Amino acid sequence: MVKKEIVIKELKKIAKNNNGVLQPEEVVEFARDEKSLLHSLFDWNNSVAGHNWRVHQARMLIRVSVQYLEGKGQKPFKVFVSLSQDRYKGEGGYRTLESVMSNKQFRAILLQDALSEMELFRDKFYKLKELSDVFKAMNKVRIKIAPKQKGQIKVTAKV
Repeated sequence: MVKKEIVIKELKKIAKNNNGVLQPEEVVEFARDEKSLLHSLFDWNNSVAGHNWRVHQARMLIRVSVQYLEGKGQKPFKVFVSLSQDRYKGEGGYRTLESVMSNKQFRAILLQDALSEMELFRDKFYKLKELSDVFKAMNKVRIKIAPKQKGQIKVTAKV
């Protein structure tokens, strides 16, 4: 069995033992057993794990930071965004939405990232026929934007 298949098998076993619900706490408890394949996927050094947890908390803080524009009835917007180019460099990090929107290159990357996330959404929920109109609208947007992106966007007909 491939490592990925073993991990899935162990996760399904944990879920089955918990009335079909997979709880992260149960996964950690199961992974404490050094014989489990899951064990090697966790950092058991508490000082390193503690630091990594705080970095994760900082990411969550950044992700939920929103601001309101001046004016009555304005919707909140994210203050910071993460661009794929920054993540792929391995450095990560976040940029202010304002700086991204005012830079043509960064704005194009953000648009490409949004389209990629639309595809992930579609791939995750494609079985829900109730969303077929949403998927059609997403396809229209993709087709409309594709010529402007000079071949950067993969247009698919999957609906």
